Amino acid sequence: MADTEQTGTRPIAAPDDMHWGIGYLREDIQDLRAEARETRSELKAEIVGTRETAEARDASLRESMEAGNTALRRSIEAGDAALQQKIEATDLNLQRKIEETDASLRQKIEETDLNLQRKIEATDASLRQKIEETDLNLQRKIEATDASLRQKIEETDLNLQRKIEATDASLRQKIEATDAALRQEIATLRETMDTRFEALQQRIDSRFRLTMVAMLGMMGFMGALIKL
Repeated sequence: MADTEQTGTRPIAAPDDMHWGIGYLREDIQDLRAEARETRSELKAEIVGTRETAEARDASLRESMEAGNTALRRSIEAGDAALQQKIEATDLNLQRKIEETDASLRQKIEETDLNLQRKIEATDASLRQKIEETDLNLQRKIEATDASLRQKIEETDLNLQRKIEATDASLRQKIEATDAALRQEIATLRETMDTRFEALQQRIDSRFRLTMVAMLGMMGFMGALIKL
């Protein structure tokens, strides 16, 4: 009921007002369309102007680049020719200097080679003489040391033989003494073993006799039981 009352109280627009509002809207839309067309034409004109200016600048830049490239090529060619001439001149000067230094070095090398050969020959002769002298001295020292060493070896050999003979005699005495003591100990051990063996044999015989008597008694007892 409340909904029906509210809808009934709302104001209803007249049809004339709606017609005028739609007309105003159409006029506004047409104005907006005209403004958009004007802005599009202006933008197209600006784009064409910017394209023309860019193309003109590009052409001028290309011309300046080509002129700069040609100038650089000419300067490089001129510098290359000058450098080639300087290189050839320096190469000739270096070759001359190298030849001069090579000749002087060869001469110096030959002189030093001769001086070294002379020094080597002189040192070789002096060294040979020194070697021969040292060889003779060493041979004399070796012969003297050999004689002294032989004498010392003979003396040590005699001393060793004497010590060996003395130790051999003492060892023989010790061996004989130990042999006699061992034989005596072995004899005493044999006697004790014999006595122990005889005692064991007697024990075994007595035990065997007792077992035999027991066995005979058991056999008689068993026979009596069987008879019963």
